[in-house]
Amino acid sequence: MILEEILETNEKQLREKNIKIIKKFEKDLPETYIHNEQVRFILHSVLQYTIFSTPRNETIGFLMKALDFHDSMETKKDSPEKKRGYVEVVVGFDGDGKLAGPLENLLQMPEDQRQPTDLILILVNEILTKNRGSMTIESNGKRPKTLITLRFPIERRNVVYYEPITL
Repeated sequence: MILEEILETNEKQLREKNIKIIKKFEKDLPETYIHNEQVRFILHSVLQYTIFSTPRNETIGFLMKALDFHDSMETKKDSPEKKRGYVEVVVGFDGDGKLAGPLENLLQMPEDQRQPTDLILILVNEILTKNRGSMTIESNGKRPKTLITLRFPIERRNVVYYEPITL
């Protein structure tokens, strides 16, 4: 629902650049324990970045799915962070080729060489990291296709049942 609201809010910008949106959502996605306003800020910021980076008459694709730690190839590492589920949002777009490496390159770049739009990705990464989520950026300098993958941790609620006490 949050992504639909954000797309509706940015509809004017999308129409001005004639950008088409392709969405594929998995049904019945679980809730993340990151606050809705933070999720809204993260998705809105990434959409703003992609709109800014996408040339006219191109397409931005969104894929949202729930993954459990059993589904991930990364579970071979015994890190406790890998042993939980998450909602994954993959944003794919034909960028302008400026972002030619992983997120680590952006974080290590001197501050005077960063673009203002790069700072928003750093902030998004910081918010996700503090909430035990993650963000990855996949791009290479040869092709303008860029993928931003956001992982929001799933809220796990443990139900505890206590035997009634007889007095």
